[in-house]
Amino acid sequence: MELNSANFPSYLGEVLHDLSCSCFVSIDLEFSGIPLAPSSQSAGEQSLEERYADNKAAAEKYQVLQFGLTICREDVKDATYTLKPYNIDLCPFVDRALDLNRDWVSMSWAVEFLINNNFSLDNACKNGVRYLSRQEEAQALDLAEQRYSLKGSKSAIEVKETDKESLEFLNSVRGQINNWLSHPKKTGKEYLNIPSLPGFKSQGSVRTLTSMERRLVHQLVTAEYRDLKSKSKSNFVQIEVADQERENKNQIKKLNMIKQIIRKHVGCRWIIEALMGGDLTEIDEQSFKYLMGNPDDTPYTMAELVSRVKCRLKKNRPILIGHNCFLDLIFLYRSFIGPLPDTLGEFQTLIHNAFPIVIDTKYLATHDAGSINPKSSLQDINCALAEVTVPTIRIEPTHSKYFFRKTCHEAGYDSMMAAFAFIKLSSQLQRGKVKFSSTAKADDINFMMGKETPLVKQVAEQMQKEKTAAKDDSDDLIELSDSSSGQSSQGPTGPPPLAETECPDVTSKVSQGQLIPRLGSEFWQIYGNKLRVFGTVERAVWLAGAMP
Repeated sequence: MELNSANFPSYLGEVLHDLSCSCFVSIDLEFSGIPLAPSSQSAGEQSLEERYADNKAAAEKYQVLQFGLTICREDVKDATYTLKPYNIDLCPFVDRALDLNRDWVSMSWAVEFLINNNFSLDNACKNGVRYLSRQEEAQALDLAEQRYSLKGSKSAIEVKETDKESLEFLNSVRGQINNWLSHPKKTGKEYLNIPSLPGFKSQGSVRTLTSMERRLVHQLVTAEYRDLKSKSKSNFVQIEVADQERENKNQIKKLNMIKQIIRKHVGCRWIIEALMGGDLTEIDEQSFKYLMGNPDDTPYTMAELVSRVKCRLKKNRPILIGHNCFLDLIFLYRSFIGPLPDTLGEFQTLIHNAFPIVIDTKYLATHDAGSINPKSSLQDINCALAEVTVPTIRIEPTHSKYFFRKTCHEAGYDSMMAAFAFIKLSSQLQRGKVKFSSTAKADDINFMMGKETPLVKQVAEQMQKEKTAAKDDSDDLIELSDSSSGQSSQGPTGPPPLAETECPDVTSKVSQGQLIPRLGSEFWQIYGNKLRVFGTVERAVWLAGAMP
């Protein structure tokens, strides 16, 4: 499914709800540039520390232009995994009302590659979803409070001591204002127009101010005359006595308007915050209105629904899946969170704190690789696993963009392919073997849905099931009351996804490869939090939570 600036606000609540009920999510990012050459001049392979430094420099220079997200929900009873892939073009611009500027830098090779794979730069700029990192949000709030806060200090006048003409101009304006304030009855006016002074430039018969002179007048009034206000007219600046109570209300109104713009501009970062268990306090509750259905038929309020989703996201942090995702994680942190640390060790700790369990499908597929790097692209891996038909994987019918076509190097598609690779590889590795096909063709799309059921028939069956499954999904949200106290419950019901269980049926399905490993199994200790980085001496990054 494509998310853009028009439909993102409507779907955000659904995405967050699905995240709260998911067993894992897979991501993929596309960038406006990537690191090309090692920074080290020494011969041989880079160290991981050198590779991190190169990737960090690229993330600080380039932007994320596309974000792919696939949400996976497990049905233990039917032993199926249902995927919801999203493709999100990101707008590189920042709303000018926030007084922030984001340098937008592109590498011609990277952008040409994206365009050759059907990425529309024009669509991203016009219809892409906006976002602010945590750092940018804090900066925007600080700037707004400085400008509009009643407690804020007056701004300084930006004139150098050597700029004699500007100083003379300011002295002249200052004298005019003081004279007007000292003799209000003599002037007979409740306002003062600038210019009415000697030395101003003339435009025909009308005296006018330059843009610099206008700015200096505004700065002077702001800095030295608290009870006055200035406003620009067609060819002059008008100064009048301020109604302080009204001005205070206007300042508060303007500040609140900027805060609303900031909350809206957080945009795609709400998804990242949800994945990280971050703060969702300021999210607009109206984003969840489509989950409510008909308010007259629901026994709970919007606030209860939102509270439940937030609580689930805090307690059931989804496992994060990516393919060759070391660079993705670096860009994700820089673009959505803030400055990257100077050392790899610090980064390993930060990422583990943000995402407790990370799985790199490239590492899963190459965990036993020798000194010669095997083929391990996402396409190669899924092609090799084409004949693996368990676990059963389905795609949500309403997310049907990739049913009939491959869109390699589109973030949404690649995130979905990473999900396929993880489900198949994890169930195979849990049983101690991986079944690779030597005859499958790379363009065989049947591997996506399994070969036991024709694709079109399966899609039709799934769409029919959706009509009855929708009520079951909503029931999971409706159960808000505590049976013993009758009070609203703030926590999720039932065990978290992939939780350890003593249920013989689940244990049997896991052993047969019908379900992916439970979280308490050795699988996660062996493969969790290890990222493949070929081309380095160490060949893999172990995040802070990785087990030896």
